[in-house]
Amino acid sequence: MKLTKLEVQQFIQGRTDNEVSDITAVSGGEWSQAFFYQDGDIQKIIRFSNIDEDFKRDQFAYSFNSPQLPIPQVEEIGRAFDGYFVISERVEGEMIDNLDPVEMQKIVSKLMDLFGAMRLADISKSKGFGGLDRNSNGTDNSWKHFLLTCADDLPNGRTHGWKKKLADRKIENDIFNQSYQLLSSLVDICPENRHLIHSDLLHFNLLVKESRIVAVIDWGCAKYGDFLYDLAWFVFWQFYYPSMNGIDFTKEAKKYFESVGVALPNFEKRLKCYQLNIGLDSMAYCSFKENWKNVKMVSDRLLEVINS
Repeated sequence: MKLTKLEVQQFIQGRTDNEVSDITAVSGGEWSQAFFYQDGDIQKIIRFSNIDEDFKRDQFAYSFNSPQLPIPQVEEIGRAFDGYFVISERVEGEMIDNLDPVEMQKIVSKLMDLFGAMRLADISKSKGFGGLDRNSNGTDNSWKHFLLTCADDLPNGRTHGWKKKLADRKIENDIFNQSYQLLSSLVDICPENRHLIHSDLLHFNLLVKESRIVAVIDWGCAKYGDFLYDLAWFVFWQFYYPSMNGIDFTKEAKKYFESVGVALPNFEKRLKCYQLNIGLDSMAYCSFKENWKNVKMVSDRLLEVINS
């Protein structure tokens, strides 16, 4: 689905009595196309996609909205063109990916508060582990088993075909297999605890304003499992962001959780296991996209995790 500004404006105008203006395409979405716009005096964002699963997860995630976990409200989901649309309130802020080193350092404590809020989110009305299904339940009965499914290439998966493509890249494929073997040896130490996981807090999904986190968006990759998974996301991807240079996320998180009385058994091993899972999942996605530059970059990072 590839829409023009004119098509988007005509679609929105047909759904509101207000004047629609300032249609602006937003970059960054992998599975959807997004546009900011002005609906009368109100700023909003509309996204279009061939699937509505991620939009449903955004709608569900709003139930966890709090000052420490700010989540924009979904106003409407429906059919559009050959797929679906979602309209949400627009929150102004700077993407965490674009912060400079000084600004990044200022929000470290706010990140810890965010991790804490995610851990405390009430998910008692749901069940299961791993990714969310259409009823907002986990797709797996076990967190440990879910972690091992990162090597699966299911026929009905969004990225089906990645394994065959990666197999043609001997060096990277060998690193994938080596990483998976290590993950398999570590997975038994991971707790079968259920917490809310965003699983994509970088990649333009965290908005910051005046040294505060003002919005956590795009819950398409949300999961239920060990709360340390989101921390591992920052630890794994830190190498990619010069602004994060010198920040010890592991040390900061350990200090924070200990200060609020949260025990962290097998802390380092759990983080290593989740970093391996994150890297393996990224390799699968990049192989599906045939982005071999990123496949090599991620495989090099996995080697660092293996040897750490």
